[in-house]
Amino acid sequence: MKLDWAHLCKLYRERLGLKQEAMAQDFCVTQSTVSRWEAGRRVPGPHARQRILEEVGLKNANSTDALMRLALDQGKSVVALWDREGYLRASSPRFHEELAKSSKHDDLIGLHADEIVENKGLMAITLKSLEESGFFEGKVPFATLVHAPAVNAGRVSLGGTVTATLLPKELASGEIGIFSAYEHDVMNPSPAEAKVFMMSQEPQDSLSMS
Repeated sequence: MKLDWAHLCKLYRERLGLKQEAMAQDFCVTQSTVSRWEAGRRVPGPHARQRILEEVGLKNANSTDALMRLALDQGKSVVALWDREGYLRASSPRFHEELAKSSKHDDLIGLHADEIVENKGLMAITLKSLEESGFFEGKVPFATLVHAPAVNAGRVSLGGTVTATLLPKELASGEIGIFSAYEHDVMNPSPAEAKVFMMSQEPQDSLSMS
């Protein structure tokens, strides 16, 4: 489902105890703009959307959250936070830079993975694998997605292997989202097919993604 920005804006303001005027000052917009956001007549800009999602989407400010926030805020790591439907909740500047080169969209926050990249279906199959493993029920501490470069044209030309470390992260809604950190190793040969490796109490197994 699409993100309800009207609801998220209200949730953000209520969580911080702000009136519309105060929220408008925080985002350098007018009070009427915030009012239109909350009425669903306009959608916040990309920077505002990321800030709102970081506040309402990352629950319980513990040390793990602090590390995740740092990774999302700094620009050298390619990291992102997805919900279990495949919508982008937050991303590091580097992630946005990498995907913006190959996406027709300038604003990525709140979009589904299939709207962002041409390699449609990769997220859907990944989510299916995570669902089947119990990732979203806390049965899997983390998973690893391995695939050939498929998003950025420059990386596709280099070949190699892209590895995404997937960590379960509780969102404000109570649902479990996916905190993803990506690395590209040009020295490893590209895998013939993508695979998701699950880390659990059981011996590690893998789910082939065809």
